[in-house]
Amino acid sequence: MQGEFEIEVAVSDTLKFSSVQYEQREIVITEEVLKKTFLTVLLVEKIDELAEVSISDISLSGNLVTDLENIPTLSQADLGFPMYDIPRPTSIERKLKTASNVSTTSKYNPPGNLNVSLDGIINRLNGKTAMLQKAAANEDRSQAVDAGIAALSESIFEELSIPENRIRDFIYYCAPYYLKLAS
Repeated sequence: MQGEFEIEVAVSDTLKFSSVQYEQREIVITEEVLKKTFLTVLLVEKIDELAEVSISDISLSGNLVTDLENIPTLSQADLGFPMYDIPRPTSIERKLKTASNVSTTSKYNPPGNLNVSLDGIINRLNGKTAMLQKAAANEDRSQAVDAGIAALSESIFEELSIPENRIRDFIYYCAPYYLKLAS
């Protein structure tokens, strides 16, 4: 960076240059300095070194596996949050439940009776329920394909001479067999 300016000075005056990013510099004006037409002042960048900071009272070894085992963790239950064992329904499952609108419990219905709304009947007749059931089945198959790809190593596909861009197709083809084994 270059900055040029003029300033009136007298012998024995002190010019002080300071900036956050540069070391502070002082120049005492002498007869020799006044004789020069220009005075060039070079500033040196300031490097701030911070003292060592401790972010935790846990001593770490540098081995990630060991360190992760020794770090205390809290679960939702430890913090007082409710925990559910039932997985959250997917968006397709929620849409299917809403479209079919079948309830076995209702404040207007005694337990054990089935309560079906008019929307549920209409969606069954117009095919929306069947379409959502197919979408749910496709989602299940897609999850099975993802699980199959994750479970197998790349070397298996190389041994079978399956190109990389066809691996998903191959696993998708095998998914119905996999789903039968899983159930």
